[in-house]
Amino acid sequence: MSLTRTPDPTVSHRWAVLFLLAFLEGCTAMGPGRTKPEPRAGEVLYIRSEPQKGTDLWSQSLESGRHRPLTSSGKVVIAPAREMPGPWRSVAISPDGKQVAYAELHLPAAPDPGRSGVEVWNELFVVNADGTGRRELVDLTQQRVPEGQRIRAGHFHWSDDGKSLAYVLESRPMKAHPESCADVTFHSVDVASGRVTSLFESRPLADVSLLGWSPARAEIVFHDECGFRKGDAMPIPKGRVTQVRVSDGKMRQQRARAPSLSPDGAFLFTSLQPHGHAPPTLYRTEALDGPPAVTLELPVKTTQGVRITWLHHTPAALLSATEWELPFLDCVGVYPQPRRLFRLELGTGTLQQVREDAHALNVVAISPDDTYALAGIITGKDEQFYLHCGEKPVERLFLVRLDDLASELPIDELKRRGRPLTPPRGWGAKLAFVEYVGWVR
Repeated sequence: MSLTRTPDPTVSHRWAVLFLLAFLEGCTAMGPGRTKPEPRAGEVLYIRSEPQKGTDLWSQSLESGRHRPLTSSGKVVIAPAREMPGPWRSVAISPDGKQVAYAELHLPAAPDPGRSGVEVWNELFVVNADGTGRRELVDLTQQRVPEGQRIRAGHFHWSDDGKSLAYVLESRPMKAHPESCADVTFHSVDVASGRVTSLFESRPLADVSLLGWSPARAEIVFHDECGFRKGDAMPIPKGRVTQVRVSDGKMRQQRARAPSLSPDGAFLFTSLQPHGHAPPTLYRTEALDGPPAVTLELPVKTTQGVRITWLHHTPAALLSATEWELPFLDCVGVYPQPRRLFRLELGTGTLQQVREDAHALNVVAISPDDTYALAGIITGKDEQFYLHCGEKPVERLFLVRLDDLASELPIDELKRRGRPLTPPRGWGAKLAFVEYVGWVR
């Protein structure tokens, strides 16, 4: 008699089915055409405004699609960033993505007619990316404003080590134009202790945007748009980036419009030059007042400007170059113009075209691990919104692989592989999905 056991066909079939289901589940998680598991996409921070609830910060999981509030006051300040990089000036994500700084404006219940308060924002908070640990860092509600003056709390920016925040206060006469040049004081606040330190004072400045703050080097980099006025102590022509060494006030300056600083602070990119039509340029921050490190000769008419999106772990960036659209023609800004996508290698200055037809794309952000990107993609037309120019294009925000975006993969295939994050909306000529701030961890 044989002692060999015959396998139970029912058990064998059950194990085979379980193995097949696990395999199919893995394939689904990898996405169409993928052969290995995808890295986690993480969460992104965005601003949500509702008529009855005000404005708050929310995070969105890119895996589950779940939305979660980080704040609930309804008082988060919305401050458009104009031509500067980054969608909002009232929100800033720490370098490690684990904390969020944001500003609120709290008005007194019974205003004093003879006393004015700090404008734009008067309280600065920090909160963990999971919504816990909310703390007030700066309280300007009791700041005394001199008679006949107005004080505006301006831009704030995380230090490169994530331990402090720099911010600016602008002071100008009450009768002066709100955008006129002002006396500006620069301050920093320690995140752990809440201790505020005055860094330096400068004048005249206007519309100051902080680009970088390094306590270890005692250096701060900012952009402003103040015009030259004869007799001023520190004249800075309109559209200039300034690097200041806080310890001794030594400065480096460069004329620039719409500048952007690389994540490591080593390079400054400017797509426009004041009072001129110079091509986009790349400067080394340590030689900001010298000649450009790279002058980019793009094979398209890009007077309309070039948008840069930095990679984080690789010394590189994506450039979106859009062809010039004559401003006096009908239907300007209604339809996307020809656009190309380039990859810029910072170390060598090499510029490589990665997508010839990118007119249907708006690159919004790149994930901290350089794996994914948020991109607005045109998905059709709004048949109910008809201008004399025709139907208005609509777009949706997608999560896509960076290597798919920076390639000649057809747009339809890019959409098929990507993950839609928003409903369709009207196409934005310059600012796309500005409510999205960036990745949090």
